[in-house]
Amino acid sequence: MSVSDGRSSYPSDTTRPSHRVCVAWCDPVVVRDRPVVIRAATVPAMGYDMYVEGLPELPDDQPDAYLRRNIWGMGNFRKALWRCGMVFDGPQPDFPRHELDWDDPAHYDDRGEPVSPEAKAHRAAVDRTLRTHGEGHALGIPLWKFSSNDGWHVTAVECAQALEAYERYLADGGTHPDEFYDDAIPFLINAAKHDGFKVY
Repeated sequence: MSVSDGRSSYPSDTTRPSHRVCVAWCDPVVVRDRPVVIRAATVPAMGYDMYVEGLPELPDDQPDAYLRRNIWGMGNFRKALWRCGMVFDGPQPDFPRHELDWDDPAHYDDRGEPVSPEAKAHRAAVDRTLRTHGEGHALGIPLWKFSSNDGWHVTAVECAQALEAYERYLADGGTHPDEFYDDAIPFLINAAKHDGFKVY
């Protein structure tokens, strides 16, 4: 697999979300009247990392537990999901606001975990927002859950509905989208059997 086809291989570490590193040589830039070649080794690779939730082991111990698309690949992936009727469009919910100081140890520990009742209530509200299906009773996955790396939680029910739409699409004469490669449908099947997946 390569970045040019919209996918990339499994990250070498098991941190979630994965921050992959691009290593590339840039064109020379002029610094103090001298050309300098900068090695861009600290720039995170842009993309979407998706992990099945509710697994007993880490994703690297499970087949079909991780899916990745780079920025370009995710745009095409979203279009293919739309063609197959697996997603629906609608208004993205707003994140709950708060006035708590992230650096205040009375509210958050050194890992950013909430410790005060106010911070815990805010975290719970954010988690509800990340899981929400949106307004109405549309079937499938809200399209906006693939629009950012905020940790959107695509639920098991949404995965199952998307898979049903995919089967209907094939039954109506559709063909397996190239943008799904051979990894998207097994990933969705696995996610539907567990607690869905999160998008980072």
